Amino acid sequence: MTTTGTVKIVELERLTNSYSGNPRWAITWEAVGLGTFTETTNTAADASFNYEIGNPGLRVGSMVKLTVNGRGTVSAIERAS
Repeated sequence: MTTTGTVKIVELERLTNSYSGNPRWAITWEAVGLGTFTETTNTAADASFNYEIGNPGLRVGSMVKLTVNGRGTVSAIERAS
């Protein structure tokens, strides 16, 4: 099952690189409209969007569309419009 929603990035933590040497992140996010509810989810290994995290629009405080796949990892992230 895949879940997509608009969330606010609360914290970013750089994790150990994947086996292939690509960056990975732990993203702590707050669901829009749910107040203080926060959750931390790791990004998928070797996903190209991992290189964009930390850039404008994908930083702490940014509103993003986050997709979490059935394995419980972030499989897509993009700026919310």
